[in-house]
This record gives sequence, C-alpha cells and structure tokens, in this order.
Amino acid sequence: MSGPFSRRGVAVCERCAREVEVTLPWPGWGALRRAWLVLIFLLVAASPLYLADMHGMLPAAVVLVAAIGPLNALAAIRPTCLECGAVIER
Repeated sequence: MSGPFSRRGVAVCERCAREVEVTLPWPGWGALRRAWLVLIFLLVAASPLYLADMHGMLPAAVVLVAAIGPLNALAAIRPTCLECGAVIER
C-alpha cells in the first residue's frame, strides 16, 4: 500500500533477494500525527471557550477528532516492494 504523497525509490528486498523499486511513504506523516494529537489536547484545554458556541464549534471539533483514524492509517504505512509486496526494513 503506497498511500498519498508516496514516492518511489530503490532498496534491497529480502524476499526478492535483489535491488528492486519500492514505494516510500511521505516521512512527514508521523510528525503530522503528533501535531494533530497536540491540537486535540489544545481543544480539550480550550473546551470551555468552544462550548459557549456549541452550534458551530463543537461539530467542527468532533470532525477534527474523528479525522485521527485516517491519519493513523497513513502514518502506519511501511515501505513496500513493488514486485512482491513485501515490507522493506531499512
């Protein structure tokens, strides 16, 4: 699985036992996930402020919190071989 923002590179695949072309995920997914978790923490800390405008801010906060699932999936993507599909360990 390559995912968005992936790029191609060359690495040694243990299953193919040679140098093959691999998909490499964007290295910023982990940092973006950590920033997202900090943002969720800030939302919890500022909850008295956005609960005052419950009709507009609370649904936006719920959407923001619910979006962590796809971000976790993107951060978990590993480099894979394009020929056999094996996970490439660096």
